[in-house]
Amino acid sequence: MRDGSDKQIGKGYCTLKVIGGELEKGKITPLYGKLYSQEAPGFHSENAEILTAVRQTSKHTKGRGIWVMDRGADRKKLIGPLLKEQERFIIRLVGNRHFIYRGKKVIAEELARGCKTLYAERLIGEGKKEEKAYHIEFGYRKVKLPGYREQLYLIVVTGFGKEPMMLITNVPVTGSRKSLLFIVLSYVRRWQIEETIRFAKQSYCLEDIRLLTYHRLQNMMVLVMAAMYFAAVWYT
Repeated sequence: MRDGSDKQIGKGYCTLKVIGGELEKGKITPLYGKLYSQEAPGFHSENAEILTAVRQTSKHTKGRGIWVMDRGADRKKLIGPLLKEQERFIIRLVGNRHFIYRGKKVIAEELARGCKTLYAERLIGEGKKEEKAYHIEFGYRKVKLPGYREQLYLIVVTGFGKEPMMLITNVPVTGSRKSLLFIVLSYVRRWQIEETIRFAKQSYCLEDIRLLTYHRLQNMMVLVMAAMYFAAVWYT
């Protein structure tokens, strides 16, 4: 699953969408969509909006799936509730978060630099003009968040850029190639879904909508999500 906030549609408006996808299949399933404003009555925070999306989606999917989120979700106010509510997740780290490793408090970047990359893989990704091959290497370390008992796993991936990519997950990792590659590919799948969302936003011209009220914009988002669902599920 994918959760994320798009850039603002007009002044003060943001959209939040949850898209379901599977590693073995190319299809995606739009699951949740909402337009919100920080200036609207009753607005609490972006964290509250994201957690509401998680809870409502999990209620209808009966807890199935793994939440795959970008660096914007690297917040204790999100990770903490996800752990408490036993939601499985894969979140990309910013790098300045502290973890408990072997009884000591260590920053994520330091852990990543010293992590042994046990396995290698060649992936083909979409470039700006043509497909691009990536030779990646990946490894992991068992960590915990300060103040939490839950076992977490820091996945370190090199080969996508100059700096290692760091993922944190509570999905059990055995240390086998298969279990680690599953986490890496799940996050890469999120990138593919992101491209699909970008295409859909351009196709439906979301940034050109000229409705004049907040509630009309919210209603339009419901219709856009319905159109995306039928296009993705019924006509592919």
